Amino acid sequence: QGMNITSVRGAVGKLGEIVNVVPLAGPKGLIFALIVLTHESDEAIAAALGVAPSAIEVLSEPVDAGGPDEATSTEGWGIIRVEVARLDEAMERLSALIVTRFRLVTAVARLTAAGADTRELRLIINDNGRQLRDLRSAILKVRMVTLASVLERVPLLFRGLKRSTGKQVRLEMDVGAAELDKGVAERLFPAIVHLIRNAVDHAIETPEVRRAAGKPEEGVVRISCTARSNTQLELVVSDDGGGIDAAKIAHRAGREVPATEAGLLDLLCVQGLSSLEQATTTSGRGVGMDIVRRVAVSQLGGELLLATVRGKSTTFTLKVPLTISIVDAFALECGGERFLVPVSAVEEILEL
Repeated sequence: QGMNITSVRGAVGKLGEIVNVVPLAGPKGLIFALIVLTHESDEAIAAALGVAPSAIEVLSEPVDAGGPDEATSTEGWGIIRVEVARLDEAMERLSALIVTRFRLVTAVARLTAAGADTRELRLIINDNGRQLRDLRSAILKVRMVTLASVLERVPLLFRGLKRSTGKQVRLEMDVGAAELDKGVAERLFPAIVHLIRNAVDHAIETPEVRRAAGKPEEGVVRISCTARSNTQLELVVSDDGGGIDAAKIAHRAGREVPATEAGLLDLLCVQGLSSLEQATTTSGRGVGMDIVRRVAVSQLGGELLLATVRGKSTTFTLKVPLTISIVDAFALECGGERFLVPVSAVEEILEL
């Protein structure tokens, strides 16, 4: 009917709030399920969608306010939407409070050194420190989003890659209930997209090649994650493809064959280097792995690891912090100058 998902969202958005849009695999292609919060009739929504009113499914009816049902209706209001900019502002104010507390601690230390009785002040400062940590934790929790919601666009991207490459490949995702800061999620998503494209374009073989190698004709790309601690997330993108040909990569880069997987990863991240002879619509320009490392290591201060077995599999592991809003730092003075080092980078402190 000349309609697309963008025009549909625009039409429906005028009639109510679109809570979510979920792409689904249908018998004749892609289907979009829209969850809408609206006061409009089924007929009006159906007209905007270009479907019959019978296609509208009511998930929840409004509850009349007043009387015994009033408490029931208000108890359900457990979620509000807040602009990220407001959360960023709250975090900036918290950062200012932390700096002010540091100045207070320094001033009290000077008073103590001068012989003043600061025991009561130190107790107050300790209480204040605990309260700021609790406030910081509360604000960070508000900024957290589930990894599943971040990756909800991946299946749609994956289906497009299957069509463009003509390969038989299946996507498996096991991310559980892992959460991370929205700022980290926005930086991480492009890196995940590049890894998935590489897996389908470079790693997964054609059905004929897989059959000749004794593999199932359908390849598998898997995304999984684990929260290693309260501060770090480990995200794994793996495939059961042909592995990485280190000799081929080294030849294209004009370098010696790397002896370790870390050395091979360094080669893969050279900007402009690609294992494809000719660029396609999705790969072959030599920018993917460079972007992945830049996101994981340079922007997020995490790690990027590679494990590959020729003819069997390739696994990329990204270890990233759950949040980068506030970084605990170690302060030191050397040669009359002050330095701040992220606590995560300090391995040992020796007193000489």
